[in-house]
Amino acid sequence: MRIVEMEPKLYASIESRVSRRKYTAPPAAEQLDELKLYAEALNEDAGGAVRIGVWADGAEDVFGGLSNSYGMFSGVKAFAAFIGREKREEARVKTLCGYYGEQFVLKANALGLGTCWVAGTFDKAMAKRIAGVGEGELLICVAPLGAVPDSLSLREKMVKGFSTGRKRKPVEQLLRNPGELETAPGWMKSALAAARTAPSAMNSQPWRFTLLPAQNALAAQAEGRTHQESVDLGIAMAHIEIAALQAGVSGVWMEEAGTWTFTAK
Repeated sequence: MRIVEMEPKLYASIESRVSRRKYTAPPAAEQLDELKLYAEALNEDAGGAVRIGVWADGAEDVFGGLSNSYGMFSGVKAFAAFIGREKREEARVKTLCGYYGEQFVLKANALGLGTCWVAGTFDKAMAKRIAGVGEGELLICVAPLGAVPDSLSLREKMVKGFSTGRKRKPVEQLLRNPGELETAPGWMKSALAAARTAPSAMNSQPWRFTLLPAQNALAAQAEGRTHQESVDLGIAMAHIEIAALQAGVSGVWMEEAGTWTFTAK
């Protein structure tokens, strides 16, 4: 379990990426090819627990239609699907989908494409059919892919304003032991800042962190065990590790009873 392709653009995408719902053109052929290769590398590292795929056909059927109007998607010509492959450990697999899926989403942003994490406002039956979701697999989320306008559309501004009605919490409010923050090493502070900006459903920020300076480690938990909270935890974990790597610190994640701990090497 690792950040498969660390580069400065991946870290920069943590700050620059925003969810997009209006698309003007499909990804270029070379962009799709690069994303497909990247998805294969992510799937290999996930060891069979996660399957990420990219499809350029059928996206209009997945994101179109009155039943999906809440998401206000338009012009979608390609999409990615994030699929869990071990239903017996759903919370863990959903966390891994968030971890590997966010790497994919940040990579797409680094290539100049718009994206959006989508958990509910799409035609799930159609997406499953196109992605070939089989027995023992779970379609967790999808993400539209494509070129987007330079500025947000009115609809995008409305949805963004609705979802960001909750302001991001200060780092101290996300910590179980905020008293350790002042003396925490620099990489931990950078990691927490990156985790704070991670996307989450309705900007709920459903994670809590514990600083473990004696072990040079940082622990992360979801507040609950719902579908989206587990995915959101994985997204925040990807941000933590990318920021740590950007600061020159590598490490490893270990999980025990729903708590994931990143320990610097």
